[in-house]
Amino acid sequence: MILHLISADNNTSIIYIHEELPSNSLLIQSISLTNNLQWLPSSYIYKTYFNLNQNQSLYTTNKRIDREEFCEKNLCNCSFCLLTLNFLQTFSTNNISIRTIQIVIEDINDHAPTFKQSYIKLSIAENVPIGYEIPLESAIDNDYGIYSIQNYKLHPSINNPFRLIQINKPILKLIESLDREIKSNYLLQLIADDGGSTPLSGQQKIEIIITDVNDNPPVFDRSLYQQSISENNKINTIILQIHANDRDEYENSRISYSIEDST
Repeated sequence: MILHLISADNNTSIIYIHEELPSNSLLIQSISLTNNLQWLPSSYIYKTYFNLNQNQSLYTTNKRIDREEFCEKNLCNCSFCLLTLNFLQTFSTNNISIRTIQIVIEDINDHAPTFKQSYIKLSIAENVPIGYEIPLESAIDNDYGIYSIQNYKLHPSINNPFRLIQINKPILKLIESLDREIKSNYLLQLIADDGGSTPLSGQQKIEIIITDVNDNPPVFDRSLYQQSISENNKINTIILQIHANDRDEYENSRISYSIEDST
């Protein structure tokens, strides 16, 4: 038997489908009228997802059609997911041709933005200058195009000394001076939104700890201490107690006392 290859230039069909199609969805009915169509070995990898039945119609199998899975397995380009299925078509004249079905899998918004960590704690000194920037972690969204991450928001957006700026990734920018003695920490929430008609979002909680610098001198509880003493007081008699306070913390708040002769 002699087989002849017929040009496949005019023997290609392109169909567009959304990911997450139900199992056993009909894609193309009666691909070949010869009733003699076979998978080519180069396309065997797709047999897990697509089924060619006895009527030469192409269906999805019970395997989930997940665009992101095809992308991760390098079965298609992540920005444009195109699958090429090739079949061998045999005619009664003993001629053969290559029948090609190209399937474009269009993305749906089936992934919400996520952060690697749902909570992070950051520390900055209270004396950092206005304009100081803190790079934040970007969220991850496995969808593409309009369904990928579109913007970030900070909550609360007011009544805190930070503002969110976005270049390639979210950044916190200090717009007011800090004072640990007035407020020692801030609780914020970073929100990532994707797009589409029904956008999804992901959140990350951020706690910012303001660390101390030695910016407060000790303060006595009185501006003047006066005490009368008797001339016959014994040595080591306690005649006066004084007290000072330092609003700084840890080592910066440790106070030592000494007496200087004022004359």
